[in-house]
Amino acid sequence: MILGEYRCPRCGRVHLRISHSDAQSAVASYNRGLQPGDQPASIEHYLRCFGCGAPASTFVPAGPEDAPEGVTLTVCVVEPRSLDS
Repeated sequence: MILGEYRCPRCGRVHLRISHSDAQSAVASYNRGLQPGDQPASIEHYLRCFGCGAPASTFVPAGPEDAPEGVTLTVCVVEPRSLDS
């Protein structure tokens, strides 16, 4: 379930927030289908900006002007403690 849009203050990339449990489910599902030589997924992938690697704990709520219509958004886990700022 999508829980909002958040922007990385370092590079400006916008991400869709998902819950930690949804990210864990996605990791487990991907890893069940691994073939020999594939890299396993980890929850760490969901805790950082897809573009620059900044921690998701620094993300801020995104506004309508932050992501142009039609742009591809990646998902991340933004922990509740980082939403207070």
